[in-house]
Amino acid sequence: IPPDARIDYGELAEYHTRLFVGREDVLGEIAKRVKKQSHGYLQLKALPGMGKTAILANLYDQHAHPAMEQVDKGNRWAFHFCSALGGRNSTIVALRSLIAQTCDHFGWEAKPWLSQDIEELKDKFFPALMKKASDALEGDQRLVVAIDALDEGIGAEQESVPSCIPGGIYERVVFLLSYRV
Repeated sequence: IPPDARIDYGELAEYHTRLFVGREDVLGEIAKRVKKQSHGYLQLKALPGMGKTAILANLYDQHAHPAMEQVDKGNRWAFHFCSALGGRNSTIVALRSLIAQTCDHFGWEAKPWLSQDIEELKDKFFPALMKKASDALEGDQRLVVAIDALDEGIGAEQESVPSCIPGGIYERVVFLLSYRV
């Protein structure tokens, strides 16, 4: 478990977006659906190598580190890119990073939410934080929780990243999930 719960995907995003061109149609469709959908799940699914990670890396570049004046007015985005690299298939690592990013976007202290116990994270802290975020958002604001390569998020732990995505509905919280078909 990394000492800093926030995972910086800057290098990953740089690698996957260095030759990124086009895809305005897909990016536009994602933006339209995030705005239209008040809660639930959006799926980005395609064959291996079709650019799912590049699309989410592009969204990471656009939304991961907004200026604070933009955060108060618009959507907040939290990202996780599943991979065997750096233990990112660990459910504990994924949930802690998503929690830390969400807290950052709302100006909340992350430490009380950052357990190292998977049961606490998936059954208590993460769902409670999604509810708190839901209650804090206004109008057409959204919290978008983007998880890439969900099919790879199955590590050695008892729980997998896919199994820890909350089944509940949180108003104004949208989960954007990419995976291979």
